[in-house]
Amino acid sequence: MARGQESDTQVQDFGFSSLILMFRTSGLIGLGEIPDPLAEEARKDLTQVKQSIFLLEVLKEKTKGNLTSNEEEILDAVLYELRTKYLQEIKDR
Repeated sequence: MARGQESDTQVQDFGFSSLILMFRTSGLIGLGEIPDPLAEEARKDLTQVKQSIFLLEVLKEKTKGNLTSNEEEILDAVLYELRTKYLQEIKDR
């Protein structure tokens, strides 16, 4: 396969996984675990975390029955991670 040419399956898998990881990154920024790239410092924004979780839940519901097992595993793992960290943050307040 020539450089720059990927199969539709490779592009689709990469795109969906990237979308999930984008929401994960947003959630981790909101938890203060990753510095905010705009502010260039770590800050906590639990509303941002809740929003990331909510959007991942919507994505999970809307794609039900249409994901590969790998995509489902990634989505479930990210949701679990963000929910757990969010609840711990709320508990520690």
